[in-house]
Amino acid sequence: VARNTPLLQPACASGNFTYVGQPFNYATVPVLTVTARNQAGATTQNYAGSFMKIVNASVTPSAGQAARYSRFDALGGGATPALDVGALPAVAGDPAIGAFAGGVGTLTFSGGGGFVFARATPVAPFNADIGLSFSLTDGDGVVVGAIDGSAGANPVQFGTTAAAGNGMAFVGGARAVRFGRLRLQSANGSERLPLPMRVSARYWNGTGFVANALDSCTTLSAANVALGNYRGNLTAGETTVSVPAATLAGGVGSLRFSAPGAGNEGSVDVSLNLGAVPAGASCLGGMGASTGANLSWLQGPWCGAAYDDDPSARATFGLYRASDRIIYRRENY
Repeated sequence: VARNTPLLQPACASGNFTYVGQPFNYATVPVLTVTARNQAGATTQNYAGSFMKIVNASVTPSAGQAARYSRFDALGGGATPALDVGALPAVAGDPAIGAFAGGVGTLTFSGGGGFVFARATPVAPFNADIGLSFSLTDGDGVVVGAIDGSAGANPVQFGTTAAAGNGMAFVGGARAVRFGRLRLQSANGSERLPLPMRVSARYWNGTGFVANALDSCTTLSAANVALGNYRGNLTAGETTVSVPAATLAGGVGSLRFSAPGAGNEGSVDVSLNLGAVPAGASCLGGMGASTGANLSWLQGPWCGAAYDDDPSARATFGLYRASDRIIYRRENY
């Protein structure tokens, strides 16, 4: 058999990193080229059609993908989150077995719905080392005798996880995985001017959450914003929200609220729906429906221990006076 060089694609290609809990997949899937050989070492030309005895059950272990894929524990002591392969195809159909011709054929493995590092509690950044290992024995009991033309035998491995740095390669060379969350920062300003609200992506560096300057991938829309709990003279419809730049830049973005106008001083609670349901997972009651952004890997423990809450903040208009000594102050946005 001969192996190609598979490549994994980080979820954020521009930043060469993936968040814990964020799906990622192959850029180049593993492909095994199989050549049938006779005792003299020549290709067995008629190993094709009904004479070809490789089926999916020939690839073992056959208990499931979790028995084939492994990850190196980069943090030690089981600290690296478990590798979730539940979205991969069932082993009954993976790999795809190509038609053999002249004694040569291919086994092509699929990434299906992708891989995920299970998300629970914060972990320091780590490098992802993932390996695929299996044995190949055809229906006549013929096993792998040489790998890539050199001496070798089962199991066949794409990347190894016995030590750091030997897993399957990633596009760009980076294997970085970060535990992240998204933060909203409350804002206040004049009711006569548009009001910006800062959004920032952060990651756990081992001691605390810090800005994730590598994130220029996370995308939000106004439909993901839920508003509720209007107070003061501010009522629904007097301010609307927009997202000036849909994608974060260097981990930073903003929401923009239109000026409600004179006489409409007050506040409104704001949350970002990072889940998948219209109700969201805000810690605040009374929030309106919104569209889920499907970014659950950026939720935080805003009202509990689990990292499954949407970030919230408050936008306030016109309730804070400046000093009476100020005649004119220029405001730039």
